[in-house]
Amino acid sequence: MTVGVPIQVFLTSCSALNPDHLPVFIDTACRTSFPHPPDRPNLRRTDWSKFQTQLEVAIRFIPELHNRMAIDIYVQNFSSAVLGAVAACNPKCRPRDDPRSPITAGIQDQICLRNRLRRWSQVTRDPALKAEDNRLQRSVTGRLNEWRNDQWIATLEYLHPEDQSLLGLLSG
Repeated sequence: MTVGVPIQVFLTSCSALNPDHLPVFIDTACRTSFPHPPDRPNLRRTDWSKFQTQLEVAIRFIPELHNRMAIDIYVQNFSSAVLGAVAACNPKCRPRDDPRSPITAGIQDQICLRNRLRRWSQVTRDPALKAEDNRLQRSVTGRLNEWRNDQWIATLEYLHPEDQSLLGLLSG
């Protein structure tokens, strides 16, 4: 029962698993948004030689650790050294003041639904779910292509040869 919940809630049980315990999936129509999502390091662009140098400087080798407290402290120092080295050796993925407009909420919701449906179809191997997953994939691709084309058209309409705005687009 979802009495008093101001949003729509969908409950689904998975009967494909053990009949003694049927998991219930709760799906809501609400979206969460975090004001500043945490930055994830871009490991493809990591300067690994600098990372190794940072770790060698930050981590002291202690040959013998005799008690649990010493081990815990060493592990904590090691973890903070690794995180510090990763932060120092990775460029930021994308600046926060990215001039590109974000994908609309409707497309993001459809992508989340598609991903959830894809995971579900892989678990259950249900052909009907796979067909729905394929249909949703085509729909998401079409909507993304349409959104990208709209963004490009808006960019082209913004350009004027008189004010040299094309040069700003090429340099930025």
